[in-house]
Amino acid sequence: MRKIVFILLLMMALVAIVPAVAATKPSLEMMPYYGGDSFGQNQYYSVVFDEEGDAIVAAKLKIQNTGKDNLTEIEIEIPGESVRIVNMLQEVQQKDKVCSYWEKICTDYDEDSGTCGQYKETCSSWYWQNRWPALYYTIEKNVGQLSKSVRYDLKLPFPIQEQDTGIILVYYKVQGYVDKGIGTYDFDFETIKLNRDVDDIRVSVSVQEGLYLKGGEAKVDYRTGFGALEKAAAYSEGVQSDDLQRFSSQIEYEQGYVKTARGLDPWESFHVKGEYATSWLMLHKLSVFFGSVFVLLILAGIFLGFRKLIQSKGSFASLFGIGSGSAVLLIITWSLFSFMIKNIGRWMDWRNSELVMLLLVLLGGIVTLSLLIGPPLYVGLTSGVKSAFIVLGITIVMLIVLSIIIVIFLSVTQGPQYPIYRVMEALA
Repeated sequence: MRKIVFILLLMMALVAIVPAVAATKPSLEMMPYYGGDSFGQNQYYSVVFDEEGDAIVAAKLKIQNTGKDNLTEIEIEIPGESVRIVNMLQEVQQKDKVCSYWEKICTDYDEDSGTCGQYKETCSSWYWQNRWPALYYTIEKNVGQLSKSVRYDLKLPFPIQEQDTGIILVYYKVQGYVDKGIGTYDFDFETIKLNRDVDDIRVSVSVQEGLYLKGGEAKVDYRTGFGALEKAAAYSEGVQSDDLQRFSSQIEYEQGYVKTARGLDPWESFHVKGEYATSWLMLHKLSVFFGSVFVLLILAGIFLGFRKLIQSKGSFASLFGIGSGSAVLLIITWSLFSFMIKNIGRWMDWRNSELVMLLLVLLGGIVTLSLLIGPPLYVGLTSGVKSAFIVLGITIVMLIVLSIIIVIFLSVTQGPQYPIYRVMEALA
């Protein structure tokens, strides 16, 4: 009998820990980007996938001229099928020469009197200061169709001088990155290939409203920038645009499903793979199926264990098993309802989520009271008041013990979200 009780409690404890971990585990892909530019070429992408499997891409290419001559032409290659360039602009940040220290120089010195009759101010130290806002020029391009990509020869309207950095904004739509399944879409986004080394690449993937992305949140709040890129007309002279300026700055820090890479050779590209779906259930269908089967098997084991324990009613082993089982079921209930309340906003419209959340809280309270009071009440009616208090005491003690175990387990496996030494540094 003791072996059966031990095995039953061990299985129930594992079931209690697994939902708690699943409910509290943070998304490792969702992270803000705080890195800065380094020497060489840097690329930034905001990618939006739609329900048809098309990719809507806004790319920002920072290109440094490491040669002696002015850079006037660049070759790029965009992988994919049916690539369509909506717009391509060069962002030019003009600079002004600003003096940092003025020095007085004598231009009329009288040797007899040893005095200076006239001074002239000259700049002995100066620096370059960016002129805001930036200007945007439309880029002319020659197109060459390849088997699985399109190559573009770009003629820069504003040459990039030696060791200066130029910026190219590209807005394009492309097919061929997505494989459709049953309610799901597997994507493999590939970045632009460049005829030079690339130091840093950052890709932020999102999906259109109504779709669900594994590893990130669906966001469409930056589509103003997409619209600015799409509507910008062809200009022979540079044009100022606040929308383009904001979007150009924002694209480097766009959040979503974020992946980065470093140190690519010429004509190499970076792949970002993932999955999205039309519903949360379809996106996690395998996890939901196997999780449901696992929970049903465990519940069946709990039922058979309780049935065995009740048959030997009155013994301490049966009372301990009933109290411990109630504690484990309470932990499972709290983890399940916490997970549902946390994600209810993703599963249904916000207008109905508040009512459903209140109903879940009410139902969780009812289940909690039933598991906390029901077993002691049943034992009290069948085995006496003393046994009822023993079951209630065991339930409370096991709740405390299991809570401590779960907290320790989560602390060891996940670690702190904000290290304590950072808090101390902030308070110092």
